[in-house]
Amino acid sequence: MAILHKNITASGDIHNPKWHPDANNGDYAWKNEKGELESIDELLLPAALNFVDGSVAPPTSNTNDIYILSSGGSVNAGWGSVALQDWVKYDGAAWNAITPQKSSLCYDKNADSLMSFDGAAWAAIGGAGGAGVFGITNSLGEYTYYTTFQLALAAATSGDTVEQFADVSVSTASSITLDKDITWNMNGYEYKNTSTSSFIMLDVSSATTVNITINNGKITRNTGSSNGGVLFDTGTKLDSIIKINGVTFENVEGGLLSGSATIIGGVYRSSGTTTFFYSGKVYTIKMFANVAGTFNGVNARVYNSIFEISAGYAYLNNGAEAYNSYFKGSTYGLRLGVGANKAYNCTCEATAFHGIFVTSGELHNCNGFSALYYGIQLGGTAARAYNCTAKSGAQIAMWLISGQAFNCFVESSANYGVHVQTANSVFKGGSVISKLNSSTGRGFYIAADNFDITNNTIEVVNSGAPCITGTAGRTGKFAGNIFKGSTTAVTVVTNSITNTQDSQGNILI
Repeated sequence: MAILHKNITASGDIHNPKWHPDANNGDYAWKNEKGELESIDELLLPAALNFVDGSVAPPTSNTNDIYILSSGGSVNAGWGSVALQDWVKYDGAAWNAITPQKSSLCYDKNADSLMSFDGAAWAAIGGAGGAGVFGITNSLGEYTYYTTFQLALAAATSGDTVEQFADVSVSTASSITLDKDITWNMNGYEYKNTSTSSFIMLDVSSATTVNITINNGKITRNTGSSNGGVLFDTGTKLDSIIKINGVTFENVEGGLLSGSATIIGGVYRSSGTTTFFYSGKVYTIKMFANVAGTFNGVNARVYNSIFEISAGYAYLNNGAEAYNSYFKGSTYGLRLGVGANKAYNCTCEATAFHGIFVTSGELHNCNGFSALYYGIQLGGTAARAYNCTAKSGAQIAMWLISGQAFNCFVESSANYGVHVQTANSVFKGGSVISKLNSSTGRGFYIAADNFDITNNTIEVVNSGAPCITGTAGRTGKFAGNIFKGSTTAVTVVTNSITNTQDSQGNILI
């Protein structure tokens, strides 16, 4: 209510005190040391319902609602003619503002925190008994509180720990660039961004090498629609190290992970539509997604990790390597693309197509399983399998397209064991079993010349099924094999080995 002279009854004589026309919104009258009336900035503003993102429409518009517009790149038209950082109150028709002064205070009811304005931004204040969204302690263990992670990060020095004290939801396209050696303790809370813009939510600096640790929480992009952005980009510094302990990263729509730094740990979930690439080292991660090529490891190194992709596959490309890991997909469990790719001691499972598909590269001690298709397909002259297992529940266990397999175990439950599709395919020193109890339950089916099938054990369960057969006229080498279960072990195909063994049992193949 305006301050008026006492006992004036004529409305035309009613007026504000002399000092009042020059006062700012929020000022109060004060009798100074000379006995004069002055206007003074009111530093303690009435409490706000919440400190909000000014670029988003008002969350409520009830008469006397109060907010602080503490963040955002611009002001949403729903707020009217106010500015970022303003204290605003709704009068039933419009939002009216008080511009804070340096040292202005306002209680945030939502965060249960007393906030202070430093001339540029609002931040929580208080000692150990205070409250805030993010905090950093000094040498005495006393907290300084910050309203945003960006403000806490800017105040942090190398080696600091930023503590999170509540769930955070941000609706602006505001990237967080991790450019210092810090620890982020999320304390079981979530950090979420709901912006529909295409941007990198969490970005590790590419300008400097950093060591980052993130503990115990959830980092989410959840827009409800395709955003095209990336949740976590680890930067281009190969020697940066990101340690993740008890944290789940989830992008409802869009890319999940990119970059080149070393990642240790974490759970990564995506139901988005963006294929993305990774070219660094990953240790003990768990990735769950539904996009073909969701993990596209370009020259990546994968160790002791789990990948489950419901509508696609994991893809290693251009010299990538995987060790002691598990891959499960629909089209493939694991695909090795072009380049000198390698997989060691990996188990790969496909629900609808091949357990492992190798265009180029090597498999060592790997297991390829498929319920409906091939256990392993070696799809070219540069594809190799050593000491591997290939199993199929409904199809051929191993398919060779000029590929070479050594000391491998192959088993088909409902078809024949190995299909030789292209000339110069090799299968040596292995074991092949077909459990199909019919004449088509063959060991090998040959569809190309110049094959090399030597020193194997080949077993069928139906005596009418040959161990080696194929299309008429196929010619190749087979020697030193043990045939089991077949009345006529070899049919149709011709052995190109014509040498007679010498007295020592040697023969030229």
